[in-house]
Amino acid sequence: MNLQKYTQKSIDAIQNTQNIASEYQNPQIEQQHLVYALLTQQEGLIPQLLIQIGININGIVNRVQEEISKLPHVWSQGIRSRRRPGQQERSQQGQQCQEE
Repeated sequence: MNLQKYTQKSIDAIQNTQNIASEYQNPQIEQQHLVYALLTQQEGLIPQLLIQIGININGIVNRVQEEISKLPHVWSQGIRSRRRPGQQERSQQGQQCQEE
Protein backbone atom coordinates (compact mmCIF):
# COMPACT_ATOMS: atom_id res chain seq x y z
CA MET A 1 0.00 0.00 0.00
CA ASN A 2 1.43 3.36 -1.03
CA LEU A 3 0.65 5.66 1.91
CA GLN A 4 1.82 8.71 -0.05
CA LYS A 5 -1.46 8.61 -1.97
CA TYR A 6 -3.53 9.11 1.21
CA THR A 7 -4.28 12.19 3.28
CA GLN A 8 -2.78 12.41 6.77
CA LYS A 9 -6.23 11.85 8.31
CA SER A 10 -6.68 8.69 6.20
CA ILE A 11 -3.27 7.40 7.26
CA ASP A 12 -4.11 8.12 10.91
CA ALA A 13 -7.41 6.24 10.62
CA ILE A 14 -5.76 3.24 8.98
CA GLN A 15 -3.06 3.12 11.62
CA ASN A 16 -5.64 3.51 14.39
CA THR A 17 -7.52 0.43 13.18
CA GLN A 18 -4.63 -1.72 14.38
CA ASN A 19 -4.78 -0.10 17.83
CA ILE A 20 -8.53 -0.68 18.01
CA ALA A 21 -8.22 -4.34 17.00
CA SER A 22 -5.50 -4.78 19.62
CA GLU A 23 -7.55 -3.03 22.30
CA TYR A 24 -10.48 -5.36 21.64
CA GLN A 25 -8.07 -8.31 21.37
CA ASN A 26 -9.25 -9.17 17.86
CA PRO A 27 -6.84 -11.36 15.87
CA GLN A 28 -7.30 -9.41 12.63
CA ILE A 29 -8.38 -5.99 11.44
CA GLU A 30 -11.95 -5.85 10.18
CA GLN A 31 -14.15 -3.23 8.53
CA GLN A 32 -15.74 -2.43 11.88
CA HIS A 33 -12.37 -1.28 13.20
CA LEU A 34 -11.94 1.17 10.32
CA VAL A 35 -15.50 2.49 10.69
CA TYR A 36 -14.89 3.03 14.41
CA ALA A 37 -11.59 4.80 13.69
CA LEU A 38 -13.25 7.10 11.15
CA LEU A 39 -16.22 7.88 13.41
CA THR A 40 -14.08 8.72 16.44
CA GLN A 41 -11.36 10.66 14.64
CA GLN A 42 -10.94 14.12 16.13
CA GLU A 43 -11.56 16.81 13.54
CA GLY A 44 -12.23 14.08 10.97
CA LEU A 45 -14.41 14.61 7.93
CA ILE A 46 -16.81 11.72 8.62
CA PRO A 47 -18.00 12.92 12.04
CA GLN A 48 -18.36 16.48 10.73
CA LEU A 49 -20.48 15.35 7.77
CA LEU A 50 -22.70 13.17 9.94
CA ILE A 51 -23.25 15.99 12.43
CA GLN A 52 -24.10 18.40 9.59
CA ILE A 53 -26.86 16.13 8.32
CA GLY A 54 -28.22 15.63 11.84
CA ILE A 55 -27.10 12.08 12.60
CA ASN A 56 -26.40 11.07 16.20
CA ILE A 57 -22.78 9.91 16.07
CA ASN A 58 -22.86 8.49 19.60
CA GLY A 59 -25.56 6.03 18.60
CA ILE A 60 -23.57 4.86 15.59
CA VAL A 61 -20.35 4.61 17.62
CA ASN A 62 -22.13 2.50 20.25
CA ARG A 63 -23.54 0.20 17.56
CA VAL A 64 -20.10 -0.22 15.94
CA GLN A 65 -18.59 -0.99 19.36
CA GLU A 66 -21.23 -3.69 19.84
CA GLU A 67 -20.33 -5.19 16.46
CA ILE A 68 -16.61 -5.12 17.30
CA SER A 69 -17.30 -6.86 20.61
CA LYS A 70 -18.99 -9.70 18.67
CA LEU A 71 -15.81 -10.40 16.70
CA PRO A 72 -13.58 -13.27 17.86
CA HIS A 73 -11.09 -12.41 20.59
CA VAL A 74 -7.71 -13.90 21.27
CA TRP A 75 -6.46 -13.82 24.84
CA SER A 76 -2.85 -14.16 25.89
CA GLN A 77 -3.47 -17.84 26.66
CA GLY A 78 -4.50 -18.34 23.01
CA ILE A 79 -8.14 -19.06 23.86
CA ARG A 80 -10.77 -17.62 21.51
CA SER A 81 -13.77 -16.06 23.12
CA ARG A 82 -16.51 -13.56 22.31
CA ARG A 83 -16.28 -11.74 25.62
CA ARG A 84 -15.35 -8.09 25.89
CA PRO A 85 -11.98 -7.11 27.34
CA GLY A 86 -12.15 -7.23 31.13
CA GLN A 87 -14.91 -9.84 31.32
CA GLN A 88 -12.44 -12.70 31.42
CA GLU A 89 -10.72 -11.18 34.45
CA ARG A 90 -14.04 -10.95 36.31
CA SER A 91 -14.96 -14.55 35.51
CA GLN A 92 -11.53 -15.77 36.63
CA GLN A 93 -11.86 -13.81 39.87
CA GLY A 94 -15.25 -15.41 40.43
CA GLN A 95 -13.79 -18.88 39.92
CA GLN A 96 -11.00 -18.14 42.38
CA CYS A 97 -13.53 -17.04 45.00
CA GLN A 98 -15.57 -20.23 44.49
CA GLU A 99 -12.49 -22.40 44.85
CA GLU A 100 -11.55 -20.78 48.17
